[in-house]
Amino acid sequence: YLLPFQESPAAEAYARALVASVLPASRRFFLYGDENNAPFWRQWLEAQPELAGWQSRPLLPPGGVYAIVFDSPGNGSQPALH
Repeated sequence: YLLPFQESPAAEAYARALVASVLPASRRFFLYGDENNAPFWRQWLEAQPELAGWQSRPLLPPGGVYAIVFDSPGNGSQPALH
């Protein structure tokens, strides 16, 4: 699922629908984007009550591209990038 590049009421409504259904049903999901949108969506997702207890962490060093993994509580496995 793709999140919009820019914040708007429609973008948040779409993201809210994902958080209410698809994302909590998964054990893990990834967020990627640039410095203009990924930090916003990471903060927004971390603040959602449906994702309480989930852990997020960056997969790449800070730079132009952001890749963040969200793990459900108890998932514990670590993704490997090659």
